[in-house]
Amino acid sequence: MQKNQRLLIRFIKGEIGYGVPFYGIIIIVFLLMCGAFSSSLLDQDEMIYALVAADMLDGKLPYQGVFDHKPIGVYYVYAFFFGIFGENFIAIRIMTVSLLGGTALCIFYGLRRLNFGRSALVVSFTTCLAFPIGIDGLSGNTESIQTFILALVFFLIVRIQDENSTHKKTIALFYGALVALGFSVNYLFSFLGMFSFLSLILFLFSIGKSIRYLTIISFYTAGGFFLGSSIIYSPYFFDYFTGGDLLLEYLSDQIVFLTSYGANFDKSLVVNKLFKWIVPFTPIIVSGALMFYTLEKEKKIVGFFSIGTFLAACIAASASMMFFNHYWILSTVSIALFSAIAVESSKELQSSLIIRYGHSITLLIFIVSGSGRIVNHTLNIGAERELKQANAFIKHTIGTQEPVVTISTSPVYVFLNKLNTNQKYHFEGHVEQLHNAGVLDGDAYFMGLLEKNPTYTLVEPKICDRESFLIFVDTCECLKNNYSLISSFQGVRPVSIYKRINDFEVARYVDI
Repeated sequence: MQKNQRLLIRFIKGEIGYGVPFYGIIIIVFLLMCGAFSSSLLDQDEMIYALVAADMLDGKLPYQGVFDHKPIGVYYVYAFFFGIFGENFIAIRIMTVSLLGGTALCIFYGLRRLNFGRSALVVSFTTCLAFPIGIDGLSGNTESIQTFILALVFFLIVRIQDENSTHKKTIALFYGALVALGFSVNYLFSFLGMFSFLSLILFLFSIGKSIRYLTIISFYTAGGFFLGSSIIYSPYFFDYFTGGDLLLEYLSDQIVFLTSYGANFDKSLVVNKLFKWIVPFTPIIVSGALMFYTLEKEKKIVGFFSIGTFLAACIAASASMMFFNHYWILSTVSIALFSAIAVESSKELQSSLIIRYGHSITLLIFIVSGSGRIVNHTLNIGAERELKQANAFIKHTIGTQEPVVTISTSPVYVFLNKLNTNQKYHFEGHVEQLHNAGVLDGDAYFMGLLEKNPTYTLVEPKICDRESFLIFVDTCECLKNNYSLISSFQGVRPVSIYKRINDFEVARYVDI
């Protein structure tokens, strides 16, 4: 009996297995993951990525059908999971869970290869699982993909610096190709790729590697980057050299969207987001940054990498001056590594346990308080019911064959119901940005769609009362005169469905 009691006490202290902090966080993460398998949690960005990926599976290149302003890599990732699991929202959640678990495993095995202790492995693993969920639930945004790629980069860098590792040139080649993939998912990965490379070079230089060795590693890494980029963008270069204009059209639109970032910059958001997402982990970040010099020589690469990528993540999250929650997911890997360093550098067991349990409690509070979106949507049965009712109505009334136009409403309805929209822009914000830049006549774009006399239109309720939409005068007039409201749904994805009651012809509008 006493022996069993001692075993229980040792287990609670974390001396057997991974202890309560590990299992507590794993259970909460698992419950949140289950709750996230709800269609009402589908994000606007996820849906537009999904529509482009669906076009790819139909034989189109990104931007030939549905347009979004992200680089092409994110659509390849979505298309990969759709090809395996089908074009449905379950495939998106399988993707996000896979990315989350893959990130945790890459960090875990990278640190284990460096002979980090069990406690360090525990805190890094749980951080990789809990930190992104605490920030933005199970996000399928580009930041989750970038974070997984960065974790893979860390694992490869550990292999490159290992004296006993073979095929270092090949590994460096793959490392460069991974950076190219990350850049093709989001341009902001350029900061993470550059700082990760600088951290590797600085570490190798600090342990006495020759300039010749550093040059060889740099050459193969650069070669991998250019090779990877060439493969990823080869369809566009082929289109360009065979007389197509897809590449030039894409580049011109990208310039518009990239230069429009920060137009509504709010300085208060900087303090708000830093305090909300980074400050709770300040003790771990500071401890890891200050204590990494106490690590054994080969383990110091973790310190170089975590400091470099943390700075890069903060720059990337701030670069667009938008400060959305999911941008801060990019700091997951560096905070996980700081946590591992803080525990590993604590020579005394008591100190290590204090850091470990303090960090675990912080994570538990963080994911519980930060996962309101998943919990709210999971428990809010009405929100899910409203979305299901809207989808059932659209599926029964419209089907997949009737021509439909969507104006400033969630692409979730287009994706889940496979609607026959045949339109390029699904976000009215995209049309508005191009309109303001003088690249596209927004009113003419929408009217060009409506003059085809689509049977139905899906619009945001009371869209024409919104100030930002007042520039589309003719579109609102057309909806008022030629379409009749047949149903409207509120909830998490509000939508109004209109049916055409009059045919019309407007010769001066462009044909989209």
